[in-house]
Amino acid sequence: MKRYLHLPVARISLMLLALAIIAVSINMFFAPHGVAAGGATGIAILMQEAFNLPVGFTTLVVNALMLVLAFWLLNKGTTRRILFGSLMLPVFLSIIPQIMIVEDRLLAIIVGSTIFAFGVALNYRIDASSGGTTVPPMVLQKYFHIKPAIGLFAIDFVVCLFNIPVAGVEAFILAVFSIGITGLAMNYVATGFDRKKVIYIMSNRV
Repeated sequence: MKRYLHLPVARISLMLLALAIIAVSINMFFAPHGVAAGGATGIAILMQEAFNLPVGFTTLVVNALMLVLAFWLLNKGTTRRILFGSLMLPVFLSIIPQIMIVEDRLLAIIVGSTIFAFGVALNYRIDASSGGTTVPPMVLQKYFHIKPAIGLFAIDFVVCLFNIPVAGVEAFILAVFSIGITGLAMNYVATGFDRKKVIYIMSNRV
């Protein structure tokens, strides 16, 4: 399959699929329950809960601001790499209906986090990005030598904290729980299909 990923059509198709999967997780699992688990879409969910603004619109605004930040503080190559995903994700969020498939809030977050992780991991496998709050960690790494994982976690945690005044403590706890599930699921998706078994044989014989 890897040899086909070099084809532009294959890469674009997989990226569109990944973005659609991410949009499904947001519109059908997170947003209906008002849980903002970090990222640009998390900010969008908070704005929907607080001011009834469409998730797709707010995501587009946040992504546009992040593109300006990337162009200003990073480089044109990075900006071009995240441009397509930054613009297409809000489109999918606007097209895909926001409906509550699972009524149980905890179950919805577990399923939504797993689906979200699959979409993000698929993007990573083709070296693509949906933009958003992935930009500030790059800036922090370049100018302050802070590891991207730490920067991203800090930003996501701040977004999660805003669940408390907007949607309550339960939403905050679920958001933090979601970040943990997403991390575990992404690790499995990223390595699960390429796992190999290694056997070490120890002997006194030379």
